[in-house]
Amino acid sequence: MTINMHILNTHILKRPIISHLDKDIVWGAVIDTTTKAMKPQGERNAMKFRGMVMTDGVGVSVLKQNHDTKKGGSGRIKKETKELNEFQYIEDLGKKRIGS
Repeated sequence: MTINMHILNTHILKRPIISHLDKDIVWGAVIDTTTKAMKPQGERNAMKFRGMVMTDGVGVSVLKQNHDTKKGGSGRIKKETKELNEFQYIEDLGKKRIGS
C-alpha cells in the first residue's frame, strides 16, 4: 500500500483536508525526517523524499524521487481509444441493415 501526504493527513492523522500543506510538517508528525534514510541521495542530491512511503503492514519503504510530486497526477492527456465491439446490437443498427 502506498501512503502519500493526502492519505497520511486525512486517514491516519484524521485531520481535515487543507489544500496547501507543507509536506515536511505533515510527515514530521509521524516520522523523523532528519534520519539518514530520509536524506537526499544520488548525483547532486537529486533523489529526495517527496512525500510517499510504501508499506506491507509490517515494513516500510521510503520512496524517493528526482522530481516533486504534483497534485492531479502526471498531467499527460490520454488519447481516446475506440474499442471495436465484436457484437452489434439490433438497437444500434439502422432499418436498412436489419432487412425490413
